[in-house]
Amino acid sequence: MDRIVVCDKTLKQNEKLLSLSFREKIELCRLVDRLEVDWIELPAIQNQKVDSLLIKSVATAVRQTGIAVPVQLSQESVSVTWNALKEARQPRLQVVAPVSSVQMEYLYHMKPALLQDRVTEIIRECKACTSDVEFIADDASRGSLDFIRRLIFGDLHLYISVIFKRSVTVQMIRRQV
Repeated sequence: MDRIVVCDKTLKQNEKLLSLSFREKIELCRLVDRLEVDWIELPAIQNQKVDSLLIKSVATAVRQTGIAVPVQLSQESVSVTWNALKEARQPRLQVVAPVSSVQMEYLYHMKPALLQDRVTEIIRECKACTSDVEFIADDASRGSLDFIRRLIFGDLHLYISVIFKRSVTVQMIRRQV
C-alpha cells in the first residue's frame, strides 16, 4: 500500500521570516512531533555553535519524528552536521546539489563532471554516518534532464535512500508543450 510521508519545513523555509526564540523553536518541534509528522526538516548549519545546539536540542526533544538536516558539499559540513544530529531517533542527512548550469557555475564554480564527483563523494561520507541519506536536486526545472539522469542513475543510486527532485515536474510539462 502507498503511504503519504508528511514533512514539516516550517523552520527550514521560514528561518528568516520567523523570529522565534530558541525555546520557541524547540517547542514548535515538540508540537509537530505530537502530531506524528514523519519528518522535521531543519535548516543547514550556518553558525556552528548555535545551529548545532538547536539540532542537538531538537534531537533530544523529539520522540517519534525523524529529523532531516541538509549538508553542504564539503566533508567538514558532513562531519559537523552529523555530530549535531547523531543522537536523533531517526536522523537523515540531506545532500542538496544544484543541477542547473546557472547555479553550478555561478554559485558553486563547478562544471557538471566535477559536481557529479563531489556529490558522489559527499553522499559516500553521509552514508558512512547513517543509512538514511536524501539527495535533493535543486533548481531541477532549469537543469539538463540528461545531467539529472546521469547524476541520479549513475553511482548515486547505490548510496542514497531517498531522491527528491525540486521542480522536475515543471521541466517535464515544459518539454511536452
